Amino acid sequence: MANSAETREMQMQLALEACCEFILPNFSAIARQFPPVNRQTLKRRFYGEQVSRASANSTHRQSLTSEEEDELIKLINRLTLRGLPPTSLIVRNLAEEMILRPVGKNWTS
Repeated sequence: MANSAETREMQMQLALEACCEFILPNFSAIARQFPPVNRQTLKRRFYGEQVSRASANSTHRQSLTSEEEDELIKLINRLTLRGLPPTSLIVRNLAEEMILRPVGKNWTS
């Protein structure tokens, strides 16, 4: 199922790129070129009224956004390369410092 969602998102990205080629894109025609893209969803995404499900989850359901997670991973990797692999408590503290609010007690697990 994840593969299907990835395929749909890839098709949506291609459709959005096609929309950018026009001043006034024909959303119906472009959506037909990239099945299973929905015309209304394409229009909302193009005008920034809607985001992808993954982006919405990143923003509203996770403690860290995808970008913040990437930064935290880079920081953990840098510490590990220096011979200081962080403990779960250190990772939790780093995350809390990054987002300026507490994460759940079992967040690192």
